[in-house]
Amino acid sequence: MRLVNYAVYIVGIVLIIASSSAPKNFAVTGGSRSDATLKLSYEYGLFETGVANEEQGRISAKKRCKSWGYDQAEPFDQGLRSCIGRGSSGCVRWRVEWEYQCVNIGSSTKNSEEKGKSCSTTQILTMSRAGLDDEQINEICK
Repeated sequence: MRLVNYAVYIVGIVLIIASSSAPKNFAVTGGSRSDATLKLSYEYGLFETGVANEEQGRISAKKRCKSWGYDQAEPFDQGLRSCIGRGSSGCVRWRVEWEYQCVNIGSSTKNSEEKGKSCSTTQILTMSRAGLDDEQINEICK
């Protein structure tokens, strides 16, 4: 009888380890074509590591952005984790969401080329993330 109990425990541990080692794939769960933003997410449970397949996420985001007419997709930041399932001992299921910006690399409009100076979407996003406000960015890019 004890041997059967040990075998059940060992099988259970092996299953937990096997389920926790596989990276999670992202799914497109939201976005705005007019804002050129995407939300990708994945979920994981209590006995899973919650490690994402980031390359698969980048590829999915880029594919969706290309279908909207953009060249690339850039993540805004690291993912945001939130609890989506609670048990008696606390959170037992989480969702991680990443937001991406669709961008055109190295593109500029005719009007900005005529002025002699322009900034790509990537440059504007970088300046914004660095803490520059709209007035400062406009001054640099005019």
